[in-house]
Amino acid sequence: MVTFDNRFHLITPAAGGGSMVFFSGTVIEAANATGPDWQRFNITFILDEVAWSSAPAVAPAVSLAAISTEADGNNAGWAVDRSNFHFVDGRIQLSCDLAVRGTSNLLRLTYQVTAIGNIA
Repeated sequence: MVTFDNRFHLITPAAGGGSMVFFSGTVIEAANATGPDWQRFNITFILDEVAWSSAPAVAPAVSLAAISTEADGNNAGWAVDRSNFHFVDGRIQLSCDLAVRGTSNLLRLTYQVTAIGNIA
C-alpha cells in the first residue's frame, strides 16, 4: 500500500472551458536492491482529490525524492524509467516503473501532475 505525504492540488479555470488542476506530493514507497543487476518495480496510486466527469488531458512527472545505500556505494543506482497515467473510475491513476541496483534503497518519490478537463 502506498503512503502519501504533502499532497496538494490547485484548481483554476482552463482557457476554453473546463478546469486545470495541478497535483503534487510525495509517495513513501520502498524499493530495495541487493545486487549488481537492475531490479525493476512498478507502483501505482490514484490521485483521488478530484473526480473528473470525462477523461482529462494529463501530463505526469515522477522523480526520485529520497535514496540511500547501505554499503560502499559500488554499483548503486536508482531510476524512474517511466511514468504513465490511466483514467480509473473518474480519477487519475499514476503508474511508475522504477529500477534500483546495488545494496541500495529507493525510499520516496515526488510527483507533479497537470490535468485539464471537466470536473464532476
